[in-house]
Amino acid sequence: DVDLVAPGNLGLTLDQHIALARSQSARFNITYVPSVSYEHWAVNLDNPLLRDRRVRQALQMSIDRSTIVKRVFEGKFEVADSFLHPTQFGRNAEMKTWPYDPARARALLAEAGFRPGADGILVSAQGERFALDFTTTAGNRVRELVAQVVQTQLKAVGIDLAIHNEPARVMFGETLRKRAFKGVVQFQSDPPLDWVPYTTFHSTYIPRAENNWTGTNYSGFASPEMDQALADAWAALEEAPRAAAWRRILEIAGNELPEINLFFTSTAVLTPGWLTGVAPEGRWGGATSWVENWRVR
Repeated sequence: DVDLVAPGNLGLTLDQHIALARSQSARFNITYVPSVSYEHWAVNLDNPLLRDRRVRQALQMSIDRSTIVKRVFEGKFEVADSFLHPTQFGRNAEMKTWPYDPARARALLAEAGFRPGADGILVSAQGERFALDFTTTAGNRVRELVAQVVQTQLKAVGIDLAIHNEPARVMFGETLRKRAFKGVVQFQSDPPLDWVPYTTFHSTYIPRAENNWTGTNYSGFASPEMDQALADAWAALEEAPRAAAWRRILEIAGNELPEINLFFTSTAVLTPGWLTGVAPEGRWGGATSWVENWRVR
C-alpha cells in the first residue's frame, strides 16, 4: 500500500530501507541521498575523566567508525572526521582528524595518567575507575546496536562504557537540555548546508539555569579563542575572512574535541516502481521532496 516514504527523520529507519531493498526490490526503488546530518557524542566536560583533551582524542581514536559504517550501515553512511561535511564551506585539508588507532589511544591515555586496573579497566591517578556513562534514545535499534559495538571497542583500550538509554522525550527534554548526563550522549544534529556552529560551541550557549537552559553547547565547551572565531565567521560576508575564521574553528574543534564524531547519515527515499524523479542524483534533499521532478514512468 506504500506509494512514497519521503526523506527525513519521520520515515523508515535505514535498516528498514535495507530490508525492503532485499525483499521488495521488484516493487520499490530506494535511493540514498547524502546528508549533512551527523551522529555524534556530546561529552560532559565537567566530568573529571573527560577534561583532559588527550582523553577525548583517545576516545575518538578508539572507535572504528569505518567498520561500523560498513557492517552496520552497509556503507550507506559516511565516516565523520568532523562535524562539518566535506561538501560544506569551511572544510580544508589542514584540519585535524583522528583515524582509528587503538594503540595510539592507549598511549595517550597513559600520558593522561591512566593505568590498567586488576580487571583491565583503566584507573586514573586519583584512583578513579574509567567507567563512562553512555546514553542514547531507547528503542532505536540501530543506535542501540552501535552502542554495543562501541562498548566492545572501548573496552579493548580499557574504558568501561555503561549504557543507560532513555526515551527520546526524556533524553532531549531533560537530560540533554539541562546537561544532566554524567558521561556522553549520542544523538543526531541536522545543520543547514551553510552554517556557523555558534550555538553549539560558543560559551554563552552552554545551557544553564541562568539562561533558561538555552543553547546546544551540551558539552559545556568554553574557549575564548573559539568564541572569537565563531563571532568572526558569523560576521564575515566575504569568502576569504570567513574561510580564515573557519580554519580556526576547525583547528580548535579538531584539537579539543568537544564532541566525538561518528558518521554522516544518508536520507533513504522509497518510491514505487512506477514513479520517477523523486530523488535526482547529485541533489540534496529538501522539504518539497523534489516534487517538481515527479513523473509517471
